[in-house]
Amino acid sequence: MVTSYLIPAVLAAQIIYNIYFRNNINNLYLNIFVAIYVGVIFSKFHGYSNSVCDNYFSSPIWGGNELTYWELVVFLILIVFPDWILILVGMVAAPVMLHIFKGGYGSMWCTIANFWAIYYLYAYS
Repeated sequence: MVTSYLIPAVLAAQIIYNIYFRNNINNLYLNIFVAIYVGVIFSKFHGYSNSVCDNYFSSPIWGGNELTYWELVVFLILIVFPDWILILVGMVAAPVMLHIFKGGYGSMWCTIANFWAIYYLYAYS
């Protein structure tokens, strides 16, 4: 249940918040793209998570599917737009994570995002 509904809902909420509430963007093509991407998120993560046992960190693969590099980049753009520096840093960090962790890198991406969230919580509160 967590993998199939809660995690995709949180990921979709991040996209919706950044596009519509933080940046006030209302574009027909972007609306269609966001709706399709949210649907992809829910279909991609539907199922059970399994652990990567040969990984030192043993990160789970949510929904039994790994995100591709381009899915990570699109998600990154949708949640941090218009901060292009952070987008470029993420585009460099993603292949490094793919190389180092060899699997479960979506969870590593999430861990890094949580550290950034804690930083922003204290920096801007």
